[in-house]
Amino acid sequence: MKVKTAYLLRIAFLFLIGCQVAQAQDEEKSLSKVDADVAKVKLNLTYEYQFMNKDSSEGIEKSFKNGKPHTEIYFKDRGQFQYVKVYNPKTGNLLKADTILNFKKRVGSSITYFPSGAVKEIEHRDTSGQVDGYRGFFENGSKRISIGYKDGKRNGMFTEYNANGTLKETGPYVNDQREGTFKFYDVRGALLATKKFKQGKIVK
Repeated sequence: MKVKTAYLLRIAFLFLIGCQVAQAQDEEKSLSKVDADVAKVKLNLTYEYQFMNKDSSEGIEKSFKNGKPHTEIYFKDRGQFQYVKVYNPKTGNLLKADTILNFKKRVGSSITYFPSGAVKEIEHRDTSGQVDGYRGFFENGSKRISIGYKDGKRNGMFTEYNANGTLKETGPYVNDQREGTFKFYDVRGALLATKKFKQGKIVK
């Protein structure tokens, strides 16, 4: 059971690494490209397991690259719950943290980090795995963007800030499209323009 569990964890784990690191670095890659990256990663990683029960279905799987932390998977409930951390293999700093059910569905907060360790983005998902909130930050910790979600789509107020903390843009979304009045500001926070949208298109 221990060998089988470890093998399955490693396969799923490697696939996750390719996907999560790509997303953390804001790169869009095809599935074949991710598979190629995973194959490269597999050659350079060493593993460490810390099991919490007799059948080895709960515990922590850690991987290291060149002696530095690369990933950690926390699993319990016979493998049905996982908390995944992805690290920058060069600096050892945390890149991304996710709560994942059965290696398939992301739930709760998905957090990405700047190389400095500061929080970059927080994407929250409900128990069905759909996004229900998003916040972005500048590296100094100030707010960059916030978006309301419903049923996995942008629904509610969208607010974006300049690096100095002043408003840059604000307005409502309905089903992933701009709907209603949006206001645009300069870096001093002075109103530049007001535009009305309907189904994502400017009407006034």
